[in-house]
Amino acid sequence: MSLPIKILMWIALIVLVVVLSLGSLIVYVTHYGAPIEHDITPTEHDKIPTKTVSRLGPSEVRFYGDITPENVDNALSLLKPGDTLVISSGGGNGVEALRLGKYIHANQISVEVKVLCLSSCANYIFLASPRKVLYSDALLVFHGGMKQKGLEEETIKKLRSKKLNSNTSDIDAASKEGKQATSYVRKAGALTPDECRFNHYSSGTSNNNLESFITACIGAMSDLETEFYNSIDCSYCHELPYHGQRGIYEKEWKSMKYEGFYYSIAKLKSYGMDVEVKGGEWAPKKNEYIEKFYEVF
Repeated sequence: MSLPIKILMWIALIVLVVVLSLGSLIVYVTHYGAPIEHDITPTEHDKIPTKTVSRLGPSEVRFYGDITPENVDNALSLLKPGDTLVISSGGGNGVEALRLGKYIHANQISVEVKVLCLSSCANYIFLASPRKVLYSDALLVFHGGMKQKGLEEETIKKLRSKKLNSNTSDIDAASKEGKQATSYVRKAGALTPDECRFNHYSSGTSNNNLESFITACIGAMSDLETEFYNSIDCSYCHELPYHGQRGIYEKEWKSMKYEGFYYSIAKLKSYGMDVEVKGGEWAPKKNEYIEKFYEVF
């Protein structure tokens, strides 16, 4: 066989391999979507796994980092009915968590927590799932919500302490200043400027007085939370985010020593929650953030 013919055969073989590889990629992308990965705004929990939203395989999407409009959009673009969402998040935007939670419930998405699921992650994403899973050293942490005792009064008090102009007409600027000064709601960070602006206008009020604005905002968010829990038919959801702030736990909560509280697996099950543990026996003391939270029995 002459040399030119051998060369032509090798070229043909290489072309065939490339064509087959491209064909496989097209099939994968058509079925699962392009393998997208997005950076997420870092949370205060620096050691949460690499902050990304990405598809891990045919039926699994990971969400590591803050709950923001962009990141929820990215997650929704990747998820499909019946998938598993593997999440590790310190929380974030409550309205966006509700949006993701509604999709999770409606599309039978399993939620598995690695490391930490705190605040709006716990309140609206984990609780929405029909299949709830904690990794053996993961923590599900609550620290109140829109119905917590004294929320409105505490928020306004904090804003006043920073000498904000309570009659300002610049709601966006006031919201930004309030968030920077107080994170609005104690350590909960339950309100963000975007959430407040959304709920201010959706509530139908035209009063730009900052305190009226906060009242309307908290009221609207409280209604959204109630509607959401009712829509997923979860009676214990109305209690879980708040129990650790009340009664015998009130002193601990008000001490400001902790960022939130968690329940044992047995306690969660006593409420009626069906929760699984993955990777061995549940061992929360192995979680590196355990000292930031207290247990509610």
